Amino acid sequence: KVEVSLDGAGWETVKEEKRSIPPLRSYFESPKQTVFDISFPPAQARMVRITLTEKSADIWRWSIGEIHFFE
Repeated sequence: KVEVSLDGAGWETVKEEKRSIPPLRSYFESPKQTVFDISFPPAQARMVRITLTEKSADIWRWSIGEIHFFE
C-alpha cells in the first residue's frame, strides 16, 4: 500500500494492490533484487509511506533498497 501525506498526520492511499508473485522478468534477471514498479496518480506530498500488507510464504525478507519518484 502506498500512502502520501502533506503533514504526517493525515494520510491518503494512492495505491493498494496485492501481488501473489514478483514481476517475472525482474525476478528471473535477479531473484534477490526483484524490481517492483508501482504507478499511481500524481499527488502532492511531503511524505510517502509504503506498507507491506501481506506476507508471502516463500518470501521471508522484504526491504526497500532504492526508490525513485517521477512526475
